[in-house]
Amino acid sequence: MEKIKSGEEVKTVVNGGYLDIGLNDTMNDLFVNFLGAYSFSIIGWLYIKNRDKYKFAENFMPTRKTEEEIRETQAEIARMEQILQLKKKRKKVAKLIQKADRENQKYNKKRKENKNK
Repeated sequence: MEKIKSGEEVKTVVNGGYLDIGLNDTMNDLFVNFLGAYSFSIIGWLYIKNRDKYKFAENFMPTRKTEEEIRETQAEIARMEQILQLKKKRKKVAKLIQKADRENQKYNKKRKENKNK
């Protein structure tokens, strides 16, 4: 880390970047979070005042899953894990086939060289 002086301004350089970039990024994140919180607060307030008109707000509200939904989710996770295992096995088989092909090519090349001698 080194300090660069140019006139009155002093900047601290870290690995080719400026140290204050993180501060600016954090301030932008906080501003975006504020806008989101404000927006959802307004939507919530409008929903409380008139539930029929602002029905879409219910899509943002967390709800508990029923026993049936929990079983469906668990079954979906099990299916996804099976698919993942199959993909891993296929990848291993493909690598083994490629390795066997390379060895076969080497063998054929050596055989041709021996025939030519």
